[in-house]
Amino acid sequence: MKTHLWLWLGLSVSLSAEAATYRWMDEYGQVHYGDTVPPQQVRKEHKELDKQGRVLRETGQSSLTADELRRIEDAHRRSELLRQHEQEQQRRDKSLLLSYANEEEIDLLRDRALELEMLQINSLKLRREAMLERVLYANTELSKRASKSASRELQQLREDGQTDLQRIDELLSQRQAQLEALKAKYAADKQRFRELKAAEK
Repeated sequence: MKTHLWLWLGLSVSLSAEAATYRWMDEYGQVHYGDTVPPQQVRKEHKELDKQGRVLRETGQSSLTADELRRIEDAHRRSELLRQHEQEQQRRDKSLLLSYANEEEIDLLRDRALELEMLQINSLKLRREAMLERVLYANTELSKRASKSASRELQQLREDGQTDLQRIDELLSQRQAQLEALKAKYAADKQRFRELKAAEK
């Protein structure tokens, strides 16, 4: 494999190496600069520049194989995904520092959010108890009565109650999952806030 290919791949995906700047010209004669060379430009002439804009290396027209080009495209995609991830992390970090002055504020907001979620959970539990009593009542009465009309009404009451119980159980499961997700979120926010504050010192 050509030397310049290995160099390009290394610069594209390395997290520790200093990012290079590349200069190339598109098919319309427009000059572009970037941290990586677009896959469609790899086969064409481009230059690597230092921080002062001086040319470190020139790559002329090449004849890369399809496999080599595919590797470069994959490396470019990984590099772009990494860049997007880093930008998103920077945005979250900035938002975190702007939202809280200290860890106590994170705990306070967490407790409020968990309290609201618990109110929803307790409300559902009360609804479940009431619905369960209705189903049990229907079952008890069905075992006592012989009237067909009364039995049909009670059977409908029991079926409706069982359907409602199933729905309430699903909602309870969702709320419990939301409660655990909130705990995990605020724990992660608190840990990241602590790391960012430590880095400022």
